[in-house]
Order: sequence, then structure tokens, then C-alpha cells
Amino acid sequence: MDASRKTILVTGGAGFIGTHIVVQLLNECFKVLIINNLNDSVIEAVDKVKELVAPELSKKLQFNLCHLGLYLQMTYNECNLTRVELDFTYNNWLRFDAVIHFASLKAVGESFDNPRQYFDNNLIGTINLYEIMAKYNCKKGMRMSLKLFVFLCMLELQYLHEYAGISSSIGLTANLIVNFSSVLESNVLALGIDISFNKKTGNFTKCNVGLSFTNADLIAFLALYVGDSVNTSYYHIMNPSTNTIVAAEVTYSFFTNVNTITV
Repeated sequence: MDASRKTILVTGGAGFIGTHIVVQLLNECFKVLIINNLNDSVIEAVDKVKELVAPELSKKLQFNLCHLGLYLQMTYNECNLTRVELDFTYNNWLRFDAVIHFASLKAVGESFDNPRQYFDNNLIGTINLYEIMAKYNCKKGMRMSLKLFVFLCMLELQYLHEYAGISSSIGLTANLIVNFSSVLESNVLALGIDISFNKKTGNFTKCNVGLSFTNADLIAFLALYVGDSVNTSYYHIMNPSTNTIVAAEVTYSFFTNVNTITV
């Protein structure tokens, strides 16, 4: 492989682990494209990477601000995958040869306070990335990794394949917490699940399921946040020549028994 001609997409590349990987890739003469939402990292980390490599190698690094999940996209009444894909095509990010995916949130306590954000970022964001990779025929970069978060006392195991991704983790604390998430997909369908179980209380603390359907002119998405809400969205290109688009989102809250409809 001629590294100087290869571009590696690194999601979450501004994070602690991501920056170390990016430095190594640049030193191996790869071109590196970082996308990161800077949720728990800073742009100065990317500047530091450029300082750690030779000046000619720093020119091979490009950073772009991007959110792979659902939160920001639905603000504009657009389907999550379509918005992410528009970001990729508009900014010419699709010219990569392999992907290293580090864009995930990992704070155990915060995940219980805001489970929807974690479901959105870690699961939906991963589904979006996988579907873009599949659509543009990028099959490199799937990996199996074992990560130990010392300060968070969490042991995590990930297995990534061409059509599936599985992640399981154990919180090594007094309240033993087991988390399991998985994504299975085909060319048109994708199914994701994210579950957490507290062994001390014997209760499921989180159970989220997402299903998406995609074809040439429409994308439909359904997410169930057990004990919280149900969310569904629909995005349809009615007339490509006139750019006529119909988009809708419906959310039902189990707590308030209220439906929220956005068209």
C-alpha cells in the first residue's frame, strides 16, 4: 500500500485516543481527515497534532466539524442520514480509503443522566457512518478493539464487521453495570439496540431500539426509548429536479402522554 496516496477518515480524531492515532498515521505518510463534534474535546488538540509532526506532514491533516447522530440534524427538519451524507458530499469527505471510528461518548454517569444523547451519538451516529461507508463502497477499517477506561473503571469490547457492529462493556464499580449495543444492517435496513443492566438492583437501566429504512428517495426512522419516548421521522424527495422535499418527525412521551409533531 502506498500510504502517501491513501486517505484515512478518523471520526473522533480530536479526542485523547484519536489524536495519538492521527499522529501515527501522519508519520506513516497517510493523509488524514478528522471529523469531530468537539463535544468532549477541543480544537487545540488538532493544533497540537500538527506541532508534533513534520511541517510537510501536517499539510496532510484536515479537520471538519460534524455530528454523525440525530440531534443537530432534526433541528432543520431533515432526516439524520440525509443531513450527514450532505455534509460528506458537500465537503468532499467521501474520498477516503478506510475508516477508524472513535466518535463515541463514554462517561458512565452522564450516560444515565442523558441516555438519549448517548443512544444518538454512539448508536445512531455509528449506523449513519456504516450506511455511508456501504453506499460509497468503503469496506476497510472495521476492527475489533479492547479498551480499558481507567478513570471511568469500564472495560469495553467492540467487534466491527462489514454488516454488523457489536459493543459490550462492564462498569467495574460497586454497582456492576453491563452494557450491550449492536447494529445489524443490509443495503436498505438497519437495526440497532442499546441495553444497560444493573446487576446490583437486577434492573434494566436503559433499553433503546432503532430501525431505519433507506432507498433512493426516502428514509424512514423509528426509535424506541423504553420508559421515555418513541420517535419516528420520515424524509422523502418528492421531485429531485425542483428539490421538493417532505420531512416529518413525531415524538410521543410516555411521561407526559404528549405527542410532538414537526413537519
